Amino acid sequence: MSEAPCPRGSRQRGVGSAPNLVWQVANGFPQLELSGAIPAGSSGTSEPWYVFLPFQLILVSPLLVPVWALGWWRLARDPELCVWRAFAVAYVVLAVVFTATGGKPYYLAGLYPVLLAAGTTPVLAWVRSRAWRSVTVGAALVLSLAVSSVLMLPLVPTDRLAATPIVDINYDAGETVGWPQFTATVAAAGTTVPTSERVHYLPALRPAYSGHNAYWGWGPPPADTTAVIAVGFRQEELRSWFGRVELAGRVDNGVGLENDEQATPVWVARDQLVPWAQLWPQLRRLG
Repeated sequence: MSEAPCPRGSRQRGVGSAPNLVWQVANGFPQLELSGAIPAGSSGTSEPWYVFLPFQLILVSPLLVPVWALGWWRLARDPELCVWRAFAVAYVVLAVVFTATGGKPYYLAGLYPVLLAAGTTPVLAWVRSRAWRSVTVGAALVLSLAVSSVLMLPLVPTDRLAATPIVDINYDAGETVGWPQFTATVAAAGTTVPTSERVHYLPALRPAYSGHNAYWGWGPPPADTTAVIAVGFRQEELRSWFGRVELAGRVDNGVGLENDEQATPVWVARDQLVPWAQLWPQLRRLG
């Protein structure tokens, strides 16, 4: 199949991302800093850079690789799809960029619906020529749907999830478990603080403050805050910032599932030793 130029007037026009670029420049390119932190293991879904490309073969389904690969080829070479050729270019460019910068393997996921759609025409033409081919493609679709549904959708009951390999394969499945218990533990910690002291936490003790990624940019608690409920910090850290640090409880999701929040201590910290203006820069975390 030879490449032909798009007919005159058929090329797409788009709006650039100048506002985002301006914001990045004005704020010291935090996206680059985050990109450097992720491959260093700061995120639960961080993977070595060399895993990025092999992971693309299983991201949708190994059985559907021929479909999206044909789709990419059509987008890159077929004159009928020249209007959409930018998607083929974007796939290659982003694959190179994410591999070089240590991006997470699923960062390309948004392009696969386009690639799969573009690949359906040659696959359907192939299927119509032989009856057994429709059975093969149908079986591949059903098997892919079944496996992806079990791994990615909340089909397995929460109390049985720990006994399956799902969490080992899909990290985020485990991170969806236990949030009602998490917030209940934090809310219970709030009852240990006298009403005369100002406490900040969501949902019942709002507002919340965090140093995680862009949340850090919202700033610290007010200067007159006298008590905080702290989650995700070591006791030694808190004792260097507050005069009194007490354990108020530990998070328990109740189903024996080991995730990032399970057994996390919840602290009540009072008598601040370091002003927020000095403390807040130390609390920034990227991941």
